[in-house]
Amino acid sequence: MAPPAATADGARPVETVAAPETARSAKIGVYFATWWALNLIFNIYNKKVLNAFPYPWLTSTLSLAAGSAIMLASWATRIAEAPQTDLDFWKALSPEAIAHTIGHVAA
Repeated sequence: MAPPAATADGARPVETVAAPETARSAKIGVYFATWWALNLIFNIYNKKVLNAFPYPWLTSTLSLAAGSAIMLASWATRIAEAPQTDLDFWKALSPEAIAHTIGHVAA
């Protein structure tokens, strides 16, 4: 393909195309910034809740129950696709899940 023709003043149009890596990096940056902002809001909200209602285990249990109910409802209505798991998945996940649970209980 021939290069674009020069304009009357001799200038050629500049064609810029964002590199896929730049777009990917920007997308990851947006994801990170969104996560950070939502995490900040959650932590402030959580602190206010625990100051007003000082029962962290109950609050965490209710939060987990609400999140689980929302996911079960979204899987049942097919708003979100349910994950496909097998016994090997649960075997691989168990050590990390147990360590995570102990970390929360011991905190």
